[in-house]
Amino acid sequence: MWGTRYPEMLIFLALVLPYLVATFGLVPYVASVKGRSGFGWLLLALLVTPLLALIALAAVPIKRDEEEAPDVSEEIPEFKWRKG
Repeated sequence: MWGTRYPEMLIFLALVLPYLVATFGLVPYVASVKGRSGFGWLLLALLVTPLLALIALAAVPIKRDEEEAPDVSEEIPEFKWRKG
């Protein structure tokens, strides 16, 4: 049988391949969707595990441009009063 002849290949397919896919595929993709540096998060995933990097990415809010962010001071009357 194939599994008994090449146990190293089974270990590779079961453990190493998902690790590489998560490190080089999933972490940079999620980082870029959140507006973060995919390469920077890839380096972080190489230092720690991809699972910890993904947990950290889940905790990080989506980064928005200054132009896209709504001006909250116009929506809340308290801020207008404080501005003077």
